[in-house]
Amino acid sequence: CEVDGHDEYDVKALRFWKVTPATKKAKRNSLNSTAGNILSLIGDIPVLEDGSAIAEVPCNTTYIMAGVDENGRALKRDQVPQTLQEGEAKICTGCHVHSEEGTPFEPSLAALERNITKLTADAAPLEYNQDIYPVLQQNCASCHSGEQAQAGLRMDIPGTGEGSTYQRLIFDYRQTYVPDHLKIYQAKKATEARLHRPNTSKYTNSMFALESLLYWKAANERTDGRTDNDYQHDIDFGANHPYTLSKQDLKLLGDTIEEGANANPTLDPYALDHTPTTKKQRPALLFFSPEFPG
Repeated sequence: CEVDGHDEYDVKALRFWKVTPATKKAKRNSLNSTAGNILSLIGDIPVLEDGSAIAEVPCNTTYIMAGVDENGRALKRDQVPQTLQEGEAKICTGCHVHSEEGTPFEPSLAALERNITKLTADAAPLEYNQDIYPVLQQNCASCHSGEQAQAGLRMDIPGTGEGSTYQRLIFDYRQTYVPDHLKIYQAKKATEARLHRPNTSKYTNSMFALESLLYWKAANERTDGRTDNDYQHDIDFGANHPYTLSKQDLKLLGDTIEEGANANPTLDPYALDHTPTTKKQRPALLFFSPEFPG
């Protein structure tokens, strides 16, 4: 899964998120997370000059990965959770180069690296009500509140229930809260305003901040490498936005979107039993758990 308007040469680091699963099957919006599970940052590792990377990751910790750009925004993203047992090493290549041959690991800069990044899994997940709603109140609510809210988008309704700002921004794939003249019609039936995945609303792409209209407006630019004229029936940036978030708040917004826009992430986790893969893998990156022999 990748941002179509960028390529692999824009990837400057690999990001790892810890996956904390829910205790029972539930819809993503009932979990208040677009990821379907609670994600929290483990850490980033740099991609070396030749495109290789190496890291030590925590044992028995379910994780997913993403390739991020120089600003920390995801460009390519893993959708399959993985884990490493104690002493296990995983070498992988080719997943995002498609028909091209992967780079062997042995002659790479990562294979020669001695200062190996050791990641930990102790970061608290970002939380919409605590981290993002105050930013929206401070920067956006003056224009986006009440019945006269700009673009019909209200950012003055707290909580995560029906009609809240959270539901309007994050979980409105049927565009229930979007004015009729501003709805996007992507479904086969021209009268159906249901959006295609991974869009969970007109404003949020659940995989990439760079493909989210909310992030575009906060940055006052379209950030997915495309223009409004490239495709029909997709989400357009439209007119310039009169206000831009600070660099710090924009990063916080992007991180929150890509972590799943968690709200109230207090679900009781359970440990999943993962069996290490036995499929043949071509080397390019090496991740290993502590106690890796050699």
